[in-house]
Order: sequence, then structure tokens, then C-alpha cells
Amino acid sequence: MKFISTTVFLFFVFLTTFSQDLIYLKNGQKVEGKIIEITSESVKYKALDYLEGPIRNIQLYDVYMIKYENGNEEFFNLEDQTNKSKERFFSNKKNIYYISIATGFGQSYGGIGVRLQGRIGGILGFGYHAGVGYFPEINETKEAIWFSGGCKFFWYKAWYLDFQFGSVGQYKVYDRGYKYGTAYGPSVLLGGDWFFNKYVGMNGAIGAAFNVTQKNVETVFPTLDIGFMVKF
Repeated sequence: MKFISTTVFLFFVFLTTFSQDLIYLKNGQKVEGKIIEITSESVKYKALDYLEGPIRNIQLYDVYMIKYENGNEEFFNLEDQTNKSKERFFSNKKNIYYISIATGFGQSYGGIGVRLQGRIGGILGFGYHAGVGYFPEINETKEAIWFSGGCKFFWYKAWYLDFQFGSVGQYKVYDRGYKYGTAYGPSVLLGGDWFFNKYVGMNGAIGAAFNVTQKNVETVFPTLDIGFMVKF
């Protein structure tokens, strides 16, 4: 009876040992589990000691090799994964057609606000956007709601030249008390829209805005954009 119990125990140990997938990480660690799926960004698996538990994720660029339960091995090239990671950040090549909503500060956001944008094209592409936001009281000017809208020319992957028109400054005149108004004009900015993955990214740009509506306001203003985007 003792011999049978020992045999059964060893049998189950044998099954456990050879019915697992081994994930070897680039930092030298080894993860034992059952692989569920491998995507372009991660390895999804379940822990060996908790197969009924939740699905876990390991970033694919952290994986060196996977040894499957049937003995097959799959290696992941470090250089290829690094290039793919750079491509996701610096290029919209895999996700050319999209609509995004962003929140941030700058000319495209109407001060502190939100911006809706679309993009079409390839490495060379075009975009359109509109934003509205709150501009706080600065240098004795009055708080106001600003807006802006324009078009982008993507001259290389995520990099663009942005032409827009909207609020560019504020003025005040004395007419039985101070009266405030908003100056309007075109703006030109150079910047980029970078996405870290399929959905989340950031925006940054610098340029100049030109007042064309009010004589008693400065003609040229330095301007910028900085914000975070979610892509649909």
C-alpha cells in the first residue's frame, strides 16, 4: 500500500513538472505557469500554483525565452523588441487613422482645457483639431474662455507642423471702468503626438501666435502645447 501511495505521488509530481510552461526573463528570473496568450506587447499566463486564479501579464520586452510544456522553445530577440518599442513611441505607422481626446495646457487647448483631434495618412499625414479651455487671470487680465482650431501636417511619423486660428491674447481699455476683450489670430507650432501604446500618448509643441484683430495688443506671442491624449 505504501508503495502504491508513493507511486501515485511521484506520478502527480511528474505531471506537474512536465505540464508547465517556463518563462525566462532577461533579468535571470524564471516564471512557472500556464501561458494563455502572447500578444505583440505582453505574455498572458496563469500562475502554476493558482491555475484558477486571475490572468497575469509580463511585458514582452522583458522576456528572453519561453519553454513550453511540450519541450518547444521560443526566443525573443532583444534588438527586435527594442525597435518595436521605439516604433510604438515615435511612429503612428501601425495606428494611422484615429480620433483622440486630450487634456492639457496651451494654444490648442484654449489655455487649460480639452482638445479633440483626428489624424489620417501614412508617414506623411494630416490632422484636424479643435479645443476649448479656461484661461486664468494673469498680469491684470481677466479670466476667460478661449478656443482654437486648426490643421496639422505630419511631415514625418509623429512629428507635425500645426496651423491654427483662435484666441491669442487679451486686451483692456478704459471706458467708464476697464473693459476686457479677446484678441484673435493665427498660430504656427512645431511638435509631435507620441503614443506609448495603442491608447495613451502625449503631445508637445512650441511656436508663435499672431494677433490680427486688435491694434492695442502685442502682435506676436510665444506659445506652446503640452498634454496627455487618449486614442480611440
